[in-house]
Amino acid sequence: LFVGTDQAARSAKTLKKHDITSVLSVIDFDVDVPDEQVAVKKRISIEDSPHVDISQAVKKAVKFVERSKSEGRNVLVHCNMGQSRSAGIVAGVLQNLERVDSRTALSIVKKGR
Repeated sequence: LFVGTDQAARSAKTLKKHDITSVLSVIDFDVDVPDEQVAVKKRISIEDSPHVDISQAVKKAVKFVERSKSEGRNVLVHCNMGQSRSAGIVAGVLQNLERVDSRTALSIVKKGR
């Protein structure tokens, strides 16, 4: 499970380097993800605002990540800068799938970023 920017999602070289074949875009615009590298992609439109409730997006992301991981796929979750929306979604995914508390999830995201 990777967290990153829209530039990472557009880069076939970066995706190939990390064997990423599933991309979850948590952004409010379309990103041209390379079809030759990515087999599964999904976009969940989330406004870049601290007042946005991301709980429904986390539920959708958990399903996407679970399905991708069960198929043996590495997943990139990205937003524009890879700092707020994608980090928040990945932290929520970790809380749900790994059963960790919010502080631990955020710590994992920070270390991984």
